[in-house]
This record gives sequence, C-alpha cells and structure tokens, in this order.
Amino acid sequence: MSGDPRRRHPRLLVALGGALFLPGCTQPEPPPPPPSPTVLDVSATSGVWFVHDPEPAQLPPGFPVAARHHLREVAGGVVDADLDGDGALDLFFPQIAGANQLYWGVGDGTFEMAGSIPVMERPDLLDQMGSAADFDGDGLLDLLVAGVGTLGLLRNTGDRGFVDVTAAMGLTPSDGFAGCSAWGDYDSDGDLDLFVGAYVRDIGESGPVPALDRLWRNDGASFANVTEGLDYATTPGGGLTMHCLFRDIDQDGDPDLFKLNDFAMLSRSSMWENLGPSEGGWRWTDRLSTSGVVPPDFAMGALVADLDGVQGDDLWMSNIGADRSFQHTGPWTWTDTSLVWTGALPTTNDAISWSVLPFDLDGDGDPGVLITYGPLSPPGSAQVPYLELQPDRLLDPVFDGEALVGFEVAAVPLGDPADGSSRGAASGDLDGDGAPDLVIARIDGPPAILLSRPGAYGFLGVQLKDDGSRNRFGIGARVRLTAGDLVREQAVMAGGRGTFSGGDPTLWFGLGGRQSELVEVWWPDGSRSEHDVGDLRAGETVEIAHP
Repeated sequence: MSGDPRRRHPRLLVALGGALFLPGCTQPEPPPPPPSPTVLDVSATSGVWFVHDPEPAQLPPGFPVAARHHLREVAGGVVDADLDGDGALDLFFPQIAGANQLYWGVGDGTFEMAGSIPVMERPDLLDQMGSAADFDGDGLLDLLVAGVGTLGLLRNTGDRGFVDVTAAMGLTPSDGFAGCSAWGDYDSDGDLDLFVGAYVRDIGESGPVPALDRLWRNDGASFANVTEGLDYATTPGGGLTMHCLFRDIDQDGDPDLFKLNDFAMLSRSSMWENLGPSEGGWRWTDRLSTSGVVPPDFAMGALVADLDGVQGDDLWMSNIGADRSFQHTGPWTWTDTSLVWTGALPTTNDAISWSVLPFDLDGDGDPGVLITYGPLSPPGSAQVPYLELQPDRLLDPVFDGEALVGFEVAAVPLGDPADGSSRGAASGDLDGDGAPDLVIARIDGPPAILLSRPGAYGFLGVQLKDDGSRNRFGIGARVRLTAGDLVREQAVMAGGRGTFSGGDPTLWFGLGGRQSELVEVWWPDGSRSEHDVGDLRAGETVEIAHP
C-alpha cells in the first residue's frame, strides 16, 4: 500500500490520568520547560572601555569648591541611539574628567570606539548628562550634552560627524550643575522644543543654592528662552531639578511638562499642564498640589508609564531611602501605592536609587521596573572614598487577576559584579535580536552592558516616521498595541528616561505569546491612525509612517 503510513495504521488515543498513551508504546518524555528569562553580561567583551572619572585634575575658575563632591553624584549619564543611521544603536558617555566617548554599534551587542570627533569630546568641560533628538527635522538624531555651566547642541551631519551649533542656535548654559533635559513639541508647531533642568550652582550655609532652569522654544533658525512662562511655586527660575520630561499626561493632544526636584523641603517639584497659547505667551498651570502626588524628599529620577495596563500614566520616583509610587486614578489624579508597590525595596537612607525605567524582561507584556542604585559620598575633601557599593534591582509585577498588586525583586543578576555605583541607564535593542537590552552607567567604573534573553516570549518593536513634519521620529506620540486580550500603551520620548540619560525612540511591546493585531497611533499633530500588524511575528520591528 502507498500513502501516509499513519493513515494505514490508525491508533486509538487513550486518556489515562490526564496523560495520553498509545497502546503498545512507552510514555513519551514531556517537553522541556521553556527557558527562563535572564540577562547576559557582555560588558567585558562588548568593546566598550569607557570608565567614568569624576575627579578632574583642575576645576574651572570660580567653581564652587563646596560643591565639588557633587561631581561624584550628579553625573554618570548614557545615551543609546542610532546616531549614524545604520540600524544599530550607538552609545555616548558624557565625562566629568576628560573627554566624552562615543561608540558605534556593530549590531550584535559589540561596539567600536569612534575616531576623534573633537566637538563631541569636549575634554576641558565637566559634562554630566546627555540626550538625543532630531531638533532640525533632517531625520538624523542630534546630541545634547550638558554639565557644570556647560551646554552643547551637536548637530548630526550624517557622515558620522557632528557640528557644535549651540551659540548659532541661541542656546546658553545655566550657571550650575545640569540636572536633566527633555524634548517635546509643546507649542504644536511641528518641531521639538527643549527643557534643560538645572541643579545647584553652589552650597551655601543654609544648603544648596539652586541653579536656573531653561525652557527653550524652537523657532527653526534659533531657540528662544521662554522660561518666564513657567510659574515656579517656590524658587524663582527653578533649580534643584534632577529629572524632567515632556509627556501628554492628560491625553489632550499636547505635551505637559513634569519636573522633579531634589531637596523637596527647599524647592517644590512641578507638574505643569499645557493650556496652550495666551496673549503674548504660553499658559501653564501647576497641577501637583491637587494631584495626590507627594514626591520624595530627595528625588533622583522618575518613571512615568502605564504599569497597571489601565491606559493612564503611573508614577515611580527614586529617592535617598524609600521610593515613592503612585497609581493613576483619573485626570491629573493619582493614589499613593508606595507601601504595596515598592515594598520589596530597601527603605534605609544608605540605599540611594537613581534611574527608574520600565523594563519587560520576559516579554509577557507587563512591564517591570529597573532601578539603579549607587551610594553617596559625604561632602568634605576633594577625594572621598565611596561607601559600600549597592546592587541594581529589577522588579517583576505581581497581578491578582487583572489588578496590579505589587512588585517583587526578580531573581536575575544584573551584571558582574552585581554591586556598583550606578547612575544613568537606557534600554534598547543592542544586539539586533528583537528584544530590548540594558546599559547602566556607573561612577568610577565601566558601564554594564546587559543583553536580555526573554525566554519563551518575544516583542514587537514599533518605530514612527513622519517625513511631513520636522518632528520626524514622532516624539510625543502615544502608541497603543492590541494583541488578543493584551492592550498596552507607550509614548515616544526624547530625554526623560533614566537619570542624566537619553534613549532610542523605538518602542518595545512584550507579546506574552500572543499574536499582535493592531497598532493605534495618536500623532503629535492631533491625528490618529490604525495599522494592522497581524502578519508580524514576535521579534520583528514595524515602521509606521504618518498617513
């Protein structure tokens, strides 16, 4: 006889104790369990040899000696972004003592140090932080770098080169330590505006002396200082700023501005709602006092993201001591969830948390939280040995049915050694395998380059493209993915992710074994589009063009 032998010899399937047996056959071995999610530390083989040095041989004239120990604290950022347009993420590290460093990504988790780019190296400046954004609408990501009395806008020339256009664009630095940078089109004119939050300019007898924040409106040919439009509740001109971001918090179509301060007893944080143009200026109103949000006393960083899957921005803030978290409950209102969401973290004042990033290691669609930790050195002499180093932590969400009830520390080592003095952090696909990875910057040491291995599940990457606007990467857009019963939202951001850091605009959605179905985009210009992604598999990235 010919044909399929299985059709010639049918066998009866008999259920015994819940298992299936074939008469006359032995029981088959059960399939192996799916691999557990983990991270692979490739720091030693990545080709990244940068070491953050916070001890300059000489301080610039007029530098406040009393604030010198802040060079060890308010620094250590990282930027991961595709700066040369070859599809692989590159790494930029601002440096306090010496030259900044740029590494071109190969695309497999390894990097090559860039040749001499003097305008980027800035060896005589005390650079602390950076971010990447396409400020001029040419489709190339430019770099912003800032430090102690320094600010540099480095325009990407497209040939692995950069030109310093800071002065030409009318930008000037603040007079003290930089704290953060954030990009967003707050005036809806199609290009990206800039907020640079400043920290301190000196340490006086009564404590830190705030430096001056700057809000810059992008007018195309130059930037205009429009900081006076912001209503600072306490210190005029702001200062003591450690984290800032543009985000459409109320989902009304324009970006709002969130500014988080250190030393809450001296200078209040702000949660400015964008109210649009007014005669001769722009209207902002601070929603913090009625929001239910009480920032920690010594805020170092913040996460603003949908953690519970209810399509509203939840908040998580790092601190000296206990972190604070708040669950979104309605327009401009949150409820304090710190006792239950942050309960797995240390609460003593020797635990100093910094960057807070949403990070879905296992790809199940429910983002966890990455928190970097690093000790503070006490004020005093020029060189102070560090206190005990501290481990970074990755938290997994815990759900009771559909309700998020807390987080637990994941049993996943984050680097070798696990302990360090971490500050900045960024996430993105460093090795081209379709899953987000991590880079964690550390003071007095090399960064940790961590490649994720999600295990059984995978991700869908989403990139936005708007060639009809100067906001070519869709910064500020809100993106919703539907995959079966999973519905998750994220926002495209430039700056505001990771303390002192900036990241790649690609969004990564964990699918949890589901089939992706639909992507909806609320674009910065107010339009909305839908896109069928049912033919895409986990591990792929889709580029969505503005219709």
